[in-house]
Amino acid sequence: MAKRSLFPFRIDDRHFALDIAAVDRVVGMVEFHSLPYGAAGLLGMVTVQGDLLPVADLRPLLGLAARPLTVSDVLIFCHGGGSRFAIAAAEVEGVLDVGSGEIQDAGDHAGGGAIAGLIHRFDRLLVLLDPVGIASRCSMEPEGEGTPPERGALVELAGSGGAPREEARARMVLRERTRRLAGVENRGAGGELQLVEFTLAGQPFGLETQFVKEVGQLRQLTPLPGTPPFVAGIVNLRGTIVSVVDLRSLFELDAAADGSPGRIIVLGDGGMEFALLAASIVGVRGVATAELKPSLPTLTGSRGEYLKGVAGQRVAVLDGGKLLADRRLVVNRDV
Repeated sequence: MAKRSLFPFRIDDRHFALDIAAVDRVVGMVEFHSLPYGAAGLLGMVTVQGDLLPVADLRPLLGLAARPLTVSDVLIFCHGGGSRFAIAAAEVEGVLDVGSGEIQDAGDHAGGGAIAGLIHRFDRLLVLLDPVGIASRCSMEPEGEGTPPERGALVELAGSGGAPREEARARMVLRERTRRLAGVENRGAGGELQLVEFTLAGQPFGLETQFVKEVGQLRQLTPLPGTPPFVAGIVNLRGTIVSVVDLRSLFELDAAADGSPGRIIVLGDGGMEFALLAASIVGVRGVATAELKPSLPTLTGSRGEYLKGVAGQRVAVLDGGKLLADRRLVVNRDV
């Protein structure tokens, strides 16, 4: 049975999910701007690297009561229907693999086209959202006459609810996050990388989301004789033959560390395309470029040529551009 990798999150006590391929990044709550005109389906606008992106208001769409946002909430940036936008949530919950047969029709819970299906898991209902449907509800057209200004007043976020010193600290956190998301302090310093983090041979890896086309289950891998050891074989993805690269062989890692990998991450840049084996998909995270360390002791020599740096807890950040530029990793075969 085909599986889908979902990105679950919580709003109040309700659980929702998006396809992980639609999620670009997750950040802590920031200050954002209200719209002085009555835009349907929007909480406001947030500045990301100089661009103004809408923050979708899912609460009325999903029948949830209004609630002030707090410093502990998060913004999930995603895309759908050619649009980029953010969703305000209380908490993200990692990555969840579900079988396609587990997704039930939304029926009367269509949510104006924003709900793609329902999943019953662990004695709870998980609502699968359709990013295209959400994007269509985030109307940017003013309801009144005239041209709306670029942005309105800052949306008032609820503080920590504690002492004045705690409130002031919460405001400082929000301002710093807002500056970082807007790219103010990172101009000229490299900015931030958005990574899809995965594991293989017990080692955490990261790939920039700009190079990741999709994440899926490994099915019907066909080995090819005469190919290098690091080419595990080929798979047929909707009529396109894609070679599958095993980093364990390419990087001389322990192939027995995690058994038989069951996931693939498809890379592409508009020209080249291939997939990498993965044991598990950890999630999507942001890493400041300035925080990248140069190397790992276990990924030196020729193995280090594809390494962009090391982030956090020994996450090896791969250079997607260099991987896609290496024609040795691509097998050209007709369907």
